[in-house]
Amino acid sequence: MKLFRITFFRHLQKTGETSYCYGADKDSAIKNWFEYNKDADWHFLYASEVTTEDGEVQFVKETNRVLGEA
Repeated sequence: MKLFRITFFRHLQKTGETSYCYGADKDSAIKNWFEYNKDADWHFLYASEVTTEDGEVQFVKETNRVLGEA
């Protein structure tokens, strides 16, 4: 599983927020994100894969900010 950064916003909100979700590819990560947020008023903006080179993966795992399991 790969880790993806999901950027989203609430209706009428001007700034985006970020969460992280696992998926085999970008489409499955987006689908997983929607499953976790199906009851909320969130609007998806974009998803991008997080690589280990920038250290973000380790930070996200250490702070337990990932939706779902790997």
